Amino acid sequence: MREEHWIVADLVGKGKHIRTVPVPLWAKRVVDEWIAAAEIDDGSVFRRVNRFGRIWGSGITPNVELMPCIECARAIIQAGITGGDRFSGSHVALCER
Repeated sequence: MREEHWIVADLVGKGKHIRTVPVPLWAKRVVDEWIAAAEIDDGSVFRRVNRFGRIWGSGITPNVELMPCIECARAIIQAGITGGDRFSGSHVALCER
């Protein structure tokens, strides 16, 4: 938290530039609710889980975190949704498969 705003600090972006990304308060609240529901007390938020539902290993790689974003973006592009449609909620429905 910086100056009363939540951020993702030291994010390595395109061209390996280090960036600081602001996080809207509503997004922070949703993540906090999800963490509470998942009963995550420490460690990584995104974890590998085996077929028995047990946490396996210490976390996942950045590539695994990125794949759902890529798949969602492809679905949005294939559906022909443009930037003007961003508030319609149609892109959310495509990504909740």
